[in-house]
Amino acid sequence: MTRFLQDWVKDDPAKSRDPVMDSWTNASTMTHNARAIAQMANIEWKISMVEQNRQTREFLSQASPAVSGRFEYFRNLLENLREDMNAEEYRKLLPDYLRQFLEIAERN
Repeated sequence: MTRFLQDWVKDDPAKSRDPVMDSWTNASTMTHNARAIAQMANIEWKISMVEQNRQTREFLSQASPAVSGRFEYFRNLLENLREDMNAEEYRKLLPDYLRQFLEIAERN
């Protein structure tokens, strides 16, 4: 399971000739990194966290400020999700999550 979660974390942002595609790809990569780190923190895989944090720092250092500036929002949100969240609470959370993601992905 550790290897599975570790494989989610990427350290290279997309850099192609298509800035729109790169923006969407990097927003996605950042949220995947945040999710993997949050899940490992929640299940206390502290040893593997060292490598994940290194890879994430590498990714964020190369990503645009729009992407790197939102990482903590996503990591904190995902790390602190309650297991007993009901549908109404989830419906309230989802629009802000999507708005934050779209602001990153659509910024060129």
